[in-house]
Amino acid sequence: MNKIPGYILIVLGIIVLLAGVKPTNVYFQSVIPFLSSINYIIIIVIGAVILIAGVFLLRNAPRGRQSPEVPIYQGKSIVGYRRG
Repeated sequence: MNKIPGYILIVLGIIVLLAGVKPTNVYFQSVIPFLSSINYIIIIVIGAVILIAGVFLLRNAPRGRQSPEVPIYQGKSIVGYRRG
């Protein structure tokens, strides 16, 4: 469940990056006229920061890791292993 914000930020970062690139910049400026007043380098930097934040959230999200095996002792000797 914690991975969803990371994926949303990655998609949003890619969209903002596309808004800063020249071929798609014209389309985004026609849809959102406010973007024409912002320098394209600033848009690319904002998109990169959003994208990096999404990747950071995904890397720190809990993963479905298996628990380590724990030894089963009988006296001082190990007779088997079980999952912890």
